[in-house]
Amino acid sequence: MLDLAKNTIASNADIKVMTTKVIAHHTTSYALHNYTFVETPKELVAIEMLGCHRMPYPYVVYYCHGHNSGARVFEVSLVTDDGRQLVEGPVVCHMNTSMWNTDHVAFKVLKIEPRSAPVCHFFPLDNIVWLAN
Repeated sequence: MLDLAKNTIASNADIKVMTTKVIAHHTTSYALHNYTFVETPKELVAIEMLGCHRMPYPYVVYYCHGHNSGARVFEVSLVTDDGRQLVEGPVVCHMNTSMWNTDHVAFKVLKIEPRSAPVCHFFPLDNIVWLAN
């Protein structure tokens, strides 16, 4: 995967790898929680980025894709509603969705039209963001 990241981003670039991490975990429950930002998200200035999403296969398979539509990457710290779990990880905001399929699930979930607003998403624990500084 490192070779893919270097070939996609830039072979001679400094590469930063980001995943979502559970920093403080004071509970054994993995139930769904509401999360609140601990601080203002920190924007990471990246020349290029590659997002890799774990696919639902019986073995490890990632779907990786780059972005040339002005995606912005943020590092966020979140805390659960009960204050017992702290999570840090990447968020990617797709600023230009004009090239996306109009039936994309994001438009249905957010009840928006293409080009009407950025689409941002958090990366689950087993996903990876590669950035070139």
